[in-house]
Amino acid sequence: MKKIVGFVRRRWPVLVLALALGLTGMQVFLSYATPIYSASVQLLIDTRKQAIERDAALSGLSLETGAIESEVALMRSVQIAKRVVQSLHLDKDLAIVAQPESVWSDFIGRIWAAQPRLQPSAARSSVARLGAAETGVAPSSPAPPSSAAESGVAPSSPAPPSSAAESGVAPSMAAPSSTTEGMGVDPLKLLAIDKVRKATQVRRIGLTYAIEITFSSPDAVKAAKIANALAQAYLTEQLEAQFEAARRAADWLSERLVGLRVTVEQSSRAVAQYKHEHQMLETTSGGIEKEQLSELSVQLVQARMSTMEKKARYDQFRNSSEGGSFNLRSEYEVALRREQELEKTFQHAADKQASLDEMSVRLRELEREAESNSLIYQSYLQRFKEASENKSLERRETRVITPAETPSSPSYPRHGIFFFAAVSLSLIVGVAASMLLESLKNGFLTAEEVENHLHCPVIATILTLTNKDLTQKRRVLSLPEYVEAKPTSRTGEMMCAIRVGLQVSDAKDSPRVILFSSSVTGEGKSTVAHSFACSAVVAGLRVALIDADLRHPSLAKAFGIANERGLCDYLLGWEPMDRVAKSLRDGKLLLVPSGTSNSSSADLLGSEKMRDLLARLRENYDFVVVDSPPLASVIDATVLAKIVDKIIYIVEWEKVPREVVARAIDTIGVDRDKIAGIVLNKANIRKMSRYLPYYSYYNSRKFTKYYDG
Repeated sequence: MKKIVGFVRRRWPVLVLALALGLTGMQVFLSYATPIYSASVQLLIDTRKQAIERDAALSGLSLETGAIESEVALMRSVQIAKRVVQSLHLDKDLAIVAQPESVWSDFIGRIWAAQPRLQPSAARSSVARLGAAETGVAPSSPAPPSSAAESGVAPSSPAPPSSAAESGVAPSMAAPSSTTEGMGVDPLKLLAIDKVRKATQVRRIGLTYAIEITFSSPDAVKAAKIANALAQAYLTEQLEAQFEAARRAADWLSERLVGLRVTVEQSSRAVAQYKHEHQMLETTSGGIEKEQLSELSVQLVQARMSTMEKKARYDQFRNSSEGGSFNLRSEYEVALRREQELEKTFQHAADKQASLDEMSVRLRELEREAESNSLIYQSYLQRFKEASENKSLERRETRVITPAETPSSPSYPRHGIFFFAAVSLSLIVGVAASMLLESLKNGFLTAEEVENHLHCPVIATILTLTNKDLTQKRRVLSLPEYVEAKPTSRTGEMMCAIRVGLQVSDAKDSPRVILFSSSVTGEGKSTVAHSFACSAVVAGLRVALIDADLRHPSLAKAFGIANERGLCDYLLGWEPMDRVAKSLRDGKLLLVPSGTSNSSSADLLGSEKMRDLLARLRENYDFVVVDSPPLASVIDATVLAKIVDKIIYIVEWEKVPREVVARAIDTIGVDRDKIAGIVLNKANIRKMSRYLPYYSYYNSRKFTKYYDG
């Protein structure tokens, strides 16, 4: 969390700038964007069915609950849009025909084009064609409006324009799309249909059977009018589809009945012909053969009983030797012959009846087939009557439950959504830009970063002082003068901290010869070395200050003396030390300027004479401060590092890349251990507190007030 707060504190200008640009861009966009009004109409599809059972051939006409999405697609179809265009004459409405393709085309068109709502080419072509239609001057090859077109019904075979060029409409507008090609309307009407479809949204409301149709237009009144027209066109299309389905069903049933009627007649004739061929006559109780067989059976039983009776009487009289046996015998024989004849007749009748039973099976089959055909015919005949009266088809009552009203406020652009989007996008861009700047900031920002990256302690952090801070008695002091004038100031305390850091770095043998260096020029090493020397003098110490930067000397100028003779002249043997060195501050400060410039400065600084000079000065002074060139520029500082006791390394805050500093320190080699500490120079404590919050304490009034006295 602290890192996030610090990030925001560091980069708030970038975030505020991104937010301001985003809000400004949003305001510009909203000022040029055309407001769009959306009107919605809601329809309810009643799924209750009012239909009788129908043949499978008619089952495709039923609308199940799962087909609601198909109704949504129908509402967005070309046919519905065509009905609306024809009924409202939208092909002559410039606001519809010249409506921009997208929000961005409208925005760019309103800024750059003369037409307020559409880019030039398509809009001018549409206006030219529309102007010709309004003035009554026919274009090159338009399709003349027919009575059918005026009534809202598409003409049966209109003559389409030969080309987009002849119709006076730009190719992008005149070319019919795949959904409208071949509809028999002129290109301008095709364009209006396409615009209506693109501006129409149809959706199912949840899982209900309610459907919402929304139409968007820059004109609020027109949006409501077209939305209601879309609903009415759908209802009309649905009604006509039902009538057409009923007509097709009646035609199909009529054709089917003709074939069924022939089948019934053929099956009935087959039954009658079969009966006639086999002489199968029927009575109320059954067939004639069955009645004859039944009568013969009765007669045969009676004949057998009579024969048995007469035989018994004959046998009785024959055994008793009485007269009359001859007559009884004659009666018996007559009865026997009758019985035999009846048996033959009965057997013949039984055989004939068995044959008739077999033929009856086939007859029943023919009768059942005839009856089945008759039932099918009666069923189709009933359906045909119902279809003719439009009663057998499934009806779905669709009605408007919420008509479209004129919207009072635009649906686009929504200022709240745009404000949220602009703020979100601006913050994202601002954060991304801030992170990019963070990654590009390769300098040292805190003492912790210096220690972690260079593995050297930071013994002092010198803050940047403004002219107001350096002003004393209406005079702007230099940093060394300020340290002398205010030794107890924060900067003066930092010089004391450097002296303490030197003592801590080697407690056994207190270092005296101190090299002040940096990585590159401009980091303030000479100023720090000068200030350190002045601070030590104020503390009562004797200091020798040597300007060893023989290429770009600065200390002589800082003290306001001429740089005619100096260190280089002494090392070359041209001048003795007493003529080179300048005694200042009552003899407590010895200044050795650089003197004459020399190209072989590294050889001079590493010479034995330089070593002897430093040895003599060490014996007579508490500190010998050597100001050297930057390590990354020349090798002079590396040579001096071998003959000094300790090194104070100056790093400018935020400016010098970390890799440059690390590489420069590596050039010291084995003498790296001589670095007593790092001085973070020209630091901005307020900005440092944005990286580590506790730095804000050092910038607090309570803390700074302690040093003001």
